Amino acid sequence: MKIMFYLGAFFALLSIENVNAAPSEDEILRMFIPSDISLVKDGGKYSFQSDQAVPFYTFDDDDPGVSNCLDVCAETWWPVRAKRVDARAEGPWTLIERDDGRPQWAYKGQPIYYYLHDKAGTKAGDGIDGKWHVLKP
Repeated sequence: MKIMFYLGAFFALLSIENVNAAPSEDEILRMFIPSDISLVKDGGKYSFQSDQAVPFYTFDDDDPGVSNCLDVCAETWWPVRAKRVDARAEGPWTLIERDDGRPQWAYKGQPIYYYLHDKAGTKAGDGIDGKWHVLKP
């Protein structure tokens, strides 16, 4: 009977500690991520990617909340669009309106893109022209 009492008290204390525990770094980073965007940790570093493991990029020539990758640029660097009709901005994620009126995801105001020549697990666009960078938190 005493063993059951001590086990019960032990598990009660564990549950109290978990309620008051601070969220981990992973939990904090994942709090406001839209459902069609994934956060991955590779070699101790985080980056964002699609659910097909294709990385996202930012473009140095963009202005906050404005995509300057248009026309020919957008044929190689595809805007990341919300997959869900009910997608909404939350935390550092926003939806900006492109020149064609369609929404594009932005992270901390920076529009984000796919690179045409990337495949799952590659980062072929990182550093191109010194202006394209893998999106990191």
